[in-house]
Amino acid sequence: MYITSKKADEDKSYVYVVASKREGKSVKQEVVAYLGLLDNDRIPYLKAAFLPRQKRPKLVENGK
Repeated sequence: MYITSKKADEDKSYVYVVASKREGKSVKQEVVAYLGLLDNDRIPYLKAAFLPRQKRPKLVENGK
């Protein structure tokens, strides 16, 4: 599964969770969940959450 987005305007996008599945010799994508209209600056954090554990960046708050 992965996150995909479609731009709505300058600072917002429609965000979806998509799964790929094989049907015969072709691969088709299916929308699993619609996450809604989100700010573009939040999308990288969602995409990072769907990465394999070894490739996830460490997210640290300032001062901690």
